[in-house]
Amino acid sequence: MAIPIGLIGIGVMITLAMHHNSNSNANSTAQEPNPAGPETVTPTPQQQTIQPLPQQPRAEPILPLKPLANPVGTPITRSSSSTCWFQMQSGGSLIGERCRITQRTNVNGDRVFDVVEPSGLKRSVVLWNNTDVEVFLDGQRYTGTWRIDDDGDVRIRLPGGTFAFRPPS
Repeated sequence: MAIPIGLIGIGVMITLAMHHNSNSNANSTAQEPNPAGPETVTPTPQQQTIQPLPQQPRAEPILPLKPLANPVGTPITRSSSSTCWFQMQSGGSLIGERCRITQRTNVNGDRVFDVVEPSGLKRSVVLWNNTDVEVFLDGQRYTGTWRIDDDGDVRIRLPGGTFAFRPPS
């Protein structure tokens, strides 16, 4: 006849509790002088409660390391490899790329940022003090607005979408 493992565990717990209780009863039958005086009541064996066994600390499971995962509790940092971000669809999030970004002065004396994608596509960006921006792409001029975002990157909003770049230091 097979006895389920769960019942064996319960039986062990009951045996330990009974053993603990019988030791307590043996100790309580020997009357010791009561240092507190006659008013203190010593509990009878029927009034004593069974104390739970102290819990053993559970061993933490050993999990395999995940080399591609970030350690828990460390701040998430942005990849320094991305230098430009483009919106691939209207209203979508910005997707990072590694662009080559240079700064130069044009013939008018204005500062121009050249943002060159890995494919070689080049945008020339002129930022104005009033938050206006001019972007030149494939011979076309586009106008919009710009701002510095929370990461210190230049974020440009044009009628066709948004993009950002990290200016060279």
